[in-house]
Amino acid sequence: MRCTEGADNPGVHNGCMASVGYPIEWEADVVLSNGRPVHLRPIIPSDAPLLQDFHQQLSAETIYLRFFTSKPELSARELAHFSEVDYSDRVAFVALVNEEIVGVGRYDRVNDQDAEIAFNIRDDYQGRGLGSVFLEHLAAAARDRGITRFIAEVLPSNRRMINTFKEAGYSVTQRFEDDVLAISFAIASTEQSRAVSIAREHRAEARSVNLLMTPSTVAVIGASRSATNVGRQVVENLQHGGFGGRIIAVHLSETVVAGIQCVRTLQGQGIVDLAVVAVPADQVMDVVIDAADAGISGLIVLSRGFGDAGQAGAQKQAELLAFCRARGIRLVGPNALGLINTDPAVNLNVSLARNMPTSGSLGFFSQSGALGGTILGRLARRGLGVSAFVSAGNRADISGNDFLQYWESDPRTKAILLYLESFGNPRKFVRLVRRIASRKPVLMVRVGGSGTNLPSGHRAERTFLSEHAVESILQGAGPIVLDSIEEMLNLAGVIDSQPLPMDAGIGVVGNSEALMVLAGNAAHRAGCEISAGPIVIPTANDPDVYRESVRRVLTEDVVGALLLIHVPGTHGSPDDAIRLMLLEEGHAASKPVIAVMQGSVDGFQVIDGIPTFLDVEDAMIALARLQNFDHWRSTQAQDPEPPDDVDQETIDRIITTTLKSGDTHLTDRDARELLDAAGICLNEIPASALIGRGCTLTLVVDPQFGPVCGVGVADPMAAVLDDVVYRLAPMHPAHAIDAVQEVRAFALVGGAVLAMEYAQILHRLSWLTEWAPEIALVSVADLRFLGDQRTASISITLNPNPSIFDPRVRRMAG
Repeated sequence: MRCTEGADNPGVHNGCMASVGYPIEWEADVVLSNGRPVHLRPIIPSDAPLLQDFHQQLSAETIYLRFFTSKPELSARELAHFSEVDYSDRVAFVALVNEEIVGVGRYDRVNDQDAEIAFNIRDDYQGRGLGSVFLEHLAAAARDRGITRFIAEVLPSNRRMINTFKEAGYSVTQRFEDDVLAISFAIASTEQSRAVSIAREHRAEARSVNLLMTPSTVAVIGASRSATNVGRQVVENLQHGGFGGRIIAVHLSETVVAGIQCVRTLQGQGIVDLAVVAVPADQVMDVVIDAADAGISGLIVLSRGFGDAGQAGAQKQAELLAFCRARGIRLVGPNALGLINTDPAVNLNVSLARNMPTSGSLGFFSQSGALGGTILGRLARRGLGVSAFVSAGNRADISGNDFLQYWESDPRTKAILLYLESFGNPRKFVRLVRRIASRKPVLMVRVGGSGTNLPSGHRAERTFLSEHAVESILQGAGPIVLDSIEEMLNLAGVIDSQPLPMDAGIGVVGNSEALMVLAGNAAHRAGCEISAGPIVIPTANDPDVYRESVRRVLTEDVVGALLLIHVPGTHGSPDDAIRLMLLEEGHAASKPVIAVMQGSVDGFQVIDGIPTFLDVEDAMIALARLQNFDHWRSTQAQDPEPPDDVDQETIDRIITTTLKSGDTHLTDRDARELLDAAGICLNEIPASALIGRGCTLTLVVDPQFGPVCGVGVADPMAAVLDDVVYRLAPMHPAHAIDAVQEVRAFALVGGAVLAMEYAQILHRLSWLTEWAPEIALVSVADLRFLGDQRTASISITLNPNPSIFDPRVRRMAG
């Protein structure tokens, strides 16, 4: 059973009242390696009957590997022992699907530092990664309770459990004792264990989306003969799109829809992979229950009237999501436009977009259904195809993060387009984008602000951060954040047809001095440089002279991309020959080439593989965006890297002593000692000795983004002008350097050497919440360097009741 807040007594959890201190924050939905979700929660006493049912479904071999003996059923005493825990010294998790226990994982403390771990998984759920999920969540719970090491006794023949421990990224020791393998390992989160967890999360969530995108059988529920019926439109879209699988139309009274015989229920229809629901909101649950009983793995709800329809609708949406999670079903919607997979082997159009897009290399996620359909049409008119499209509506379950996981490893997707109105899990989004953008460009148009005005039906946490802070975090994370849909489509056309530029400047060759000036101005505004040219060719020049200039610029090492400009000349000029030559040279180039051909195109068009613009400003902005992205990819794409020489014992002592005293603010002495233990030594120097300007560094834990660092010049005008740079913590040293250098007014403080000094402190500051999760806010104000000394005003605030449970442990949003 799932523990939820009681409707009559908020804050009291149904079924959990007897379990004092029930840690509801440990509950999680997790995607297994087969792409299906399970619900994970701490065990409660009333689970005893479910535990007995679970045990009696296990094979004799599974029971023997767990208990080292035959045990057909558990005694009443054993059931009580296993189901009654204290959530501290004794902890157990159950994994549930359809209100049945499919696995149990537990630990029992044996001394101050060690706990014995064990788990048992139903035979039909073995091999799906549930053991690694148990280990991950048990380790996080144990660390929360002060346990540092797990031990286990395992039969040598229990290879699955042995491999679960070995492959988790921990340093495992083992030895034989009385024909049993004694295993032990420290459970502190390590770089390797985090990498293993992230890789498993990626594979599971990508597999989960792949199940939605590659069904063999699709049921459309609510399809009728009416020409305006939404369900009928989906059936016809499947047919016209070339879907080669089986289509089932479901309706209570219709007999035939679009040439397909209707059925009243999915029972007896064999295996159904995906159900598309287009019925009124108050009928959705009934048809979803019928579909779940038919074994669906994916569900698309096109119906409105859920989170988009006030509190009553939000409650319906919560009930729908809870049911889908309990039955192991992934949900797109409600209020979704649907999804499209243009893979010729699939040809799936289960959306309200009537025209099947051309197969291409762009993955496109849109939170807005209406805009999503419009953008698909605009892509088609530009000759751009998509690998997949999804508009997830209220995104109660499936979100942009899930599709990022899918597109990361999809060989058909070269670039990712996102139209976002809100974030469901921005902390995870930033982590995913940083990783994916190092290999594939992520283009993003974002509206909706920092979370204070969310679109109807959208689930998102509120943030303390300003809109400027959110934009600054995103800019540092790697997505190419764009100002308009038009700019996103322009850039998508360039990426789709050209190689990414090298981290070098832009060359310009053309026949219009006026447009050259405009190109230079646009480059300056966009923060990039013209490194070769501009070379101005007289309008009536011979095409061969033009060609020689183009080839010469393309061979220069300082040129990473080329902009060609051509304006039609007077009567008799060889314009057609010049345009053809330019396109031929651009097509043959190994570097990206884009063109401005006035009089030849209206807006944007890809001609013979060359992105061609009407306006030189639009062309230069597109090139500058790619050049800046390539610079980010070569300098900023690293994973966070912790600094050395940290005195963890001193940090723990100061935090514990302060909280035990009832305080939440560290004294100045304790704050300086804590920072010193973190490698940040700050002296106390009289104000009379200070000259010039310093910087202010901050670390704040935001409810939506998690730990966030900020850096700016210690001057009131810096805040007024939004000249503060923000990055998600923790950071890599390169991230800190980039953040300091991005502060526009930093020249008032010092040069490159001083920037490195500030960056080193910012880097260490960004790791403080990793070493002390109780930290809520750190301010290092007016930090200055005087010779070999550093001075600043320090303030550190603690959260007396932090959620220490590791936020990086695998869990689905919602």
